[in-house]
Amino acid sequence: MRPASPVPLYHLSRALLETGQLDESDTQVRKALTLSPSAGMAASLHMQIGMAAYIRKDDQAALASFDEALRLD
Repeated sequence: MRPASPVPLYHLSRALLETGQLDESDTQVRKALTLSPSAGMAASLHMQIGMAAYIRKDDQAALASFDEALRLD
């Protein structure tokens, strides 16, 4: 799958996150970030990265991702 838009990858990453597939979710969200998303979408993608880090109990990475999301939004 090679979408031209980050939106499908965002939704895929959310579904993967919700099913506990953290590594694959992270892979998809990072692919989406390479597709030049809008600032709002980039903020949502960074929130996804932060949520995965939070679930992994990596508080420092989660905070960094949440800060980036706030900066972009």
